Amino acid sequence: MRDMRESQSILMRYLVITALAIGLFAITAQAQFNAIIQGTVTDTSGAAVGGVTVTVTNQETSKSQSVATDLSGFYRVPGLAPGKYTVTAAFSGFKQETVKDVQVNAEAVQAVTRCRTAS
Repeated sequence: MRDMRESQSILMRYLVITALAIGLFAITAQAQFNAIIQGTVTDTSGAAVGGVTVTVTNQETSKSQSVATDLSGFYRVPGLAPGKYTVTAAFSGFKQETVKDVQVNAEAVQAVTRCRTAS
């Protein structure tokens, strides 16, 4: 009986250690993606446009992230995996702008700056 309890205890410890190791690996794997797309959205006169919704979509996985530009028109989308992205900027009263095939490399910052025109 005692041997069986010891075996169960050892098995339980092994399972807990394995689960922790898998969890740490998953966190480490997710943290590897540190590429960034950033830029500034301006109108045709060159004035910054704040409050624009910028959506970055991975063309392979279709995973999207959206951010809003700040008052200076700046946006930054961090934590991206390497690959090709589509960047879309949308704002009421302005024509939507889309930039396709933005190549992002691991650990790199990719600038995408576009001028916008009024609708």
